Amino acid sequence: MKKYKGKWKENEIIFGRKINDMYESYILWLYFINSLNLCNFNTINVINMESIFYNCSCLSFLDLSNFNTINVINMNWIFSECSSLNSLNLSNFNTINVKDMSYMFFNCNSLNSLNLSNFNTINILNMSEMFYDYSFFKLFKFI
Repeated sequence: MKKYKGKWKENEIIFGRKINDMYESYILWLYFINSLNLCNFNTINVINMESIFYNCSCLSFLDLSNFNTINVINMNWIFSECSSLNSLNLSNFNTINVKDMSYMFFNCNSLNSLNLSNFNTINILNMSEMFYDYSFFKLFKFI
């Protein structure tokens, strides 16, 4: 496991390092954190974001506005079990190369706002159970 080199600040973690794999075994298991500032993350080389926020059940705020996801192919389980997350803006996510989004929002029961406006799912091979919890569908307006 890679060693954590961030700075602690009032129950928030500020990361300042370059990474190329964000699979859950390479990032802290942050189930006790309620806020994450990831604005200094350089994610240009990341291809795997599988389960990076898995089971962060106390996380209510997450800023991913600077995430560069152009090379990501795997986003499965990325926000699964984030049961306290209220809002998520993923409008900056470039998903053109993503193949797997399965269980992406599994059990995200507290989400009141979700912006997927720029999601491109043309190359997705697996979206199974992406929105697993039925109560989650209160957010959507189907046209």
